[in-house]
Parts: sequence; C-alpha cells; structure tokens
Amino acid sequence: MSTTTLRGVALAATLTAALACSTNRTADSPRAQTPAAEVESSADPGGSGAALARVDGAAAGWASSGFAASSHWDDGKAEVVRYAGTRSRYGQRRDFEMTVIHVKEEFDAAKLVKSDWPERAETLQVIKSNVVFSMPTENYPYNLSSGTFMRRDNPSSLVKLTTTSHEWCGITTKNLDLRGDTPALKYRSYFESEGEGEFDLSEWPEGGVAEEQLVFAVRDLKFEEGLKVPVTVLSRQLESHARTPTWRPGELVVVDTRTVKDAGGKDHEVWHVEARLGGDTLSYDVGVAAPHLLVRFDGTEGASMVLEEATRWAYWDFSKPSPF
Repeated sequence: MSTTTLRGVALAATLTAALACSTNRTADSPRAQTPAAEVESSADPGGSGAALARVDGAAAGWASSGFAASSHWDDGKAEVVRYAGTRSRYGQRRDFEMTVIHVKEEFDAAKLVKSDWPERAETLQVIKSNVVFSMPTENYPYNLSSGTFMRRDNPSSLVKLTTTSHEWCGITTKNLDLRGDTPALKYRSYFESEGEGEFDLSEWPEGGVAEEQLVFAVRDLKFEEGLKVPVTVLSRQLESHARTPTWRPGELVVVDTRTVKDAGGKDHEVWHVEARLGGDTLSYDVGVAAPHLLVRFDGTEGASMVLEEATRWAYWDFSKPSPF
C-alpha cells in the first residue's frame, strides 16, 4: 500500500472517531457495521425483551412535567455542566471537579446501545446522563464515571446503566443489562472476593430507579409543593467495589421553594426535592426556571455536588473548542 493511501486511511479513521459522538449523522456517514435493520433480530419497536418491559412497567406512575420530552433537547447539542464535588474516602472529605453531560440519543432497541443507523433500525429515544470525575487521595486519584440512559418520554424508566472505576490498584466495571428475560447487573471487579459475575435483579420493584438516574429524572418532575412520588432506589453503583445491590423504598417529596447559592456564590431560586429512603435522605435543589438545572445535591457518605457553570455545546465537534 502506498504512503499516500496509508495517509488517506489514517485520515478517514480520524474523522470517523471525531464524528463518533455526533447526534446528527447523515445517511452517508461512515459506519463500522451492518445496519441493525439488516441483521436478524427479535427486537420490536417497544424494546429488546422482557427485562426492559418489566423495568418500564414498574416506572409507569411517574409525575412528569414533560421536560425531558420537550424541544429543549432537539437542538443537536449537549448540556455540559461542571460541579464542585465532594466525597468521603479513607475517612476524609475529598474535593474535586465533576462534569455531568446530558444529551438526547437514539438507542438501538435490541442492542441497547447508541444507534449508528437511527433512520433504519428500530430505535427508542433516551436521555443520556454521564457523570465523570477524578477524586484525589494522598497517593493516587480514583477515576470514576457512569452512563445512565432513561426513556425520554419517561425518565423514571431506566434503559441502561454502566459504571467504571479505575485507579492504580485496578479496574471495576458494572453494567445493568436489560436485553434478556430478566434484569441483571453484570460486573468485573479486581477484588478477589468479588471477581466476575452478575446479580439477579429479576424482582425489580414498583417505582424502581437507580440513584444515578435521579440526577436527571428529578428535573422532569411536575413541581408542586407537597407532591409525593413513591420510589424504590437502587444502591449507588458508581463505586470501586461490586457489592450486592440493595433497594431502599421511600418517596420523592417536593418540599418547597427556597434560595441556594452555587459554587460561585450566586443565588438561585430552586425547588427543594428530597428522596426520603428510610434512614437516608438524598436532597436535590432544582432550578425553578427552565432548564431546571440541578444547583445542589447532597447525599450519603459526604457526597455532594454544587453547580459551577453550565453550557449547551456540541462537544464532539472539534471545530468548536470548549467554552469553559
């Protein structure tokens, strides 16, 4: 192969990678595989199997304002927000910066991954919620990320959840798989006592949601003081261990409106929402004005998020550098 040809192949690969996150690919964009519609599949327009249908059915009672389904998410951009984050680790409070990305995506309804062929495959629209941060310690940082995917027409209905933790000791990954007959949390851990396997979540409860899911889902609530929504919250999966998941029954309560400060000291009028889960309380301060940004979150074990800055940005477009 000539040098010129090799350079051409390299350039094509680079462009393909740069376009990989784009939400508005054209029909003739490069693809890496056969379109899903041309592969034999048991998928139907509503989902990939019994597990997904079970989780969707359990979430039917959500009190939605329609925010997730609104045109706000149709401008071809992502919402990118930076937060001042804290967590406790090794008995100390750890401060760090975290990034949260929300964007509309088309999901292949059988594979439950972002569709390369949304115009030709059976798809469902989701809101992707990615959380990424690096938490320092005295010796090395913990790098954690989660990807939570919710139905756009009902963000209390979970479609997929993936988390990863990597640091100098090793890597742990977890994936909530809803492609089969029953929900299962599959994991690979570097700890001997955990190893590799899956947790059976076939007894998915009514009102079942993931803790990671609520970072976005609470913004879709039909805010009204005193509103109560029954929920059962899956234990936090954005961790370096793959421990047996647990459920905490309780309710989401829209308590009141109040004024809170962001990380820069600016005042925001917010709805104060609490997830009251037995002895645990997760609190969410959500902007009264659209787009109802999460201004502050306080959770268990010293976890918190405080808004620093936000923008709408096509972060996959390398002709548009970061606005931060």
